[in-house]
Amino acid sequence: MKKPLLFSLLLLAACNPGRFRPISDFRINPKALHEEEPVKVIYYNPGLGNPTKDRYFSHIIVVSQETRDTVNVLAGVDHGLTEADKEKVYNFGGPGTLTYRLLFAEDQYSPDMDINQVPEPVLDFKKVAYNPQHQGSVRNNHPAIIGSLGIVTHTGTPIDSSAGSTQ
Repeated sequence: MKKPLLFSLLLLAACNPGRFRPISDFRINPKALHEEEPVKVIYYNPGLGNPTKDRYFSHIIVVSQETRDTVNVLAGVDHGLTEADKEKVYNFGGPGTLTYRLLFAEDQYSPDMDINQVPEPVLDFKKVAYNPQHQGSVRNNHPAIIGSLGIVTHTGTPIDSSAGSTQ
């Protein structure tokens, strides 16, 4: 009687989308993507809860629009991506960027705060959100990098590189 019960419990646990994998399962490569590299999302698992508060990485699989390489992005924030976002082009940002710091410190930041006071994220998380229902996609040998996704726009007046030229 104990064996069928144990098997049933294991089966139920395997269907739980709120599971985690150790970060050591990933091939971390800090050069897998460069700052502002354009990417498209092909998989997103935010996990259950809040990655920042619950201290885990959400898992995003992206394809670089420059190199066509597939990369695992481990984000300490919830991006709120949906199925409709798969056609959008995002830009990668590493944890040292101001954007990532602002995303990570959303509860600590206030508009009257000096931008230089935004704390650096402490990214010592040991686990990554895992959904075994997508095991074929998420258990891969692609490089992984810690960071976030956003859309970078540059504002201001473009610099005329021919200005001052003596041609």
